[in-house]
Amino acid sequence: MEIDREGTVNFSRDEQDIINSFDPHIPNEEQVQRILNVRFICRSAAVGVIANVRPSADRTAALRKLHEAMMTANKAIANEKDA
Repeated sequence: MEIDREGTVNFSRDEQDIINSFDPHIPNEEQVQRILNVRFICRSAAVGVIANVRPSADRTAALRKLHEAMMTANKAIANEKDA
């Protein structure tokens, strides 16, 4: 980050990418379909974990990580620069 003589803040490309990651990104139709595919796959995995793993802290952690994986993948899809 730099501040020029007029007091304008100039961010590096990496800094600008980080700032932009907090902006809302509206996915296009193709991205929506891919987001739904990821959601279905992660939901299926969660059902498998629930059906096969007894309630425990590890099962809770596994389900939380599946949710995190889904959210991270869907964010990556929505944030694609080609959109």
